[in-house]
Amino acid sequence: MIIAIPVATDEGLNSAVSEHFGRAPYYAFVKVENGKIVSLEVEPNPFPEHAAGELPAYMRKKNVDVLIVRGIGQRALRYLNEYGIQVIRGAQGTVEDAVKRFIQNQLKDTEYKPAEHFHNRPPRRIAIPATAENPDSEMDQRFARAAYIAIFDEATGQFSFYKNTVDEAHGAGPRMAQFLAEKKVDVLITANVGTNAYNALRMAGIEVYLFERGTVREALEAFREGKLERMGGPTHSGH
Repeated sequence: MIIAIPVATDEGLNSAVSEHFGRAPYYAFVKVENGKIVSLEVEPNPFPEHAAGELPAYMRKKNVDVLIVRGIGQRALRYLNEYGIQVIRGAQGTVEDAVKRFIQNQLKDTEYKPAEHFHNRPPRRIAIPATAENPDSEMDQRFARAAYIAIFDEATGQFSFYKNTVDEAHGAGPRMAQFLAEKKVDVLITANVGTNAYNALRMAGIEVYLFERGTVREALEAFREGKLERMGGPTHSGH
């Protein structure tokens, strides 16, 4: 049996399930025999600007029996059904998680509609200072000294949380900007940012948006609904 999974990263069994079938940067192809994973291949999306039916035909060419996805359009779903490929929607986590749940018959088809389909732009990575490792925790009013940094990946629809380890007495802002750049962050949502940090973020190509108070999830939702103002400078002088 060949199981295909659209993924956001090329990390083998640790690859994260992508938010959307057609816009996934990679596809994982997992061969399962007697309830065990025997091989895995991860390939780049051959049709990033695909026409209708190209990716379902690609899945058929790869002899896929089951497609495990998070979100998928109705047209692609119809093509796959015509090809006799079973589709299970609503998956999340890693390739290993999804396949193991499928093998154990714990993966159920659940309709999932992505917030965006990314037809006009690539998915972004969005950072938000947080007081705890929970999307429903309050956003930390500090940037460089925040307890945690939450990063939401639009490609997977999932949050990752990082404990702040920046402990410099001076230069904490630029150091945190460097950390975000290393994590390939595109957008920072924050209540406060100093001059040095703002300049470092600008040099790294990271856009900064102002959200004064609320939870991490509320900050993200406000940004994705276009309600936040892009900052043209720091909120205060200093780090």
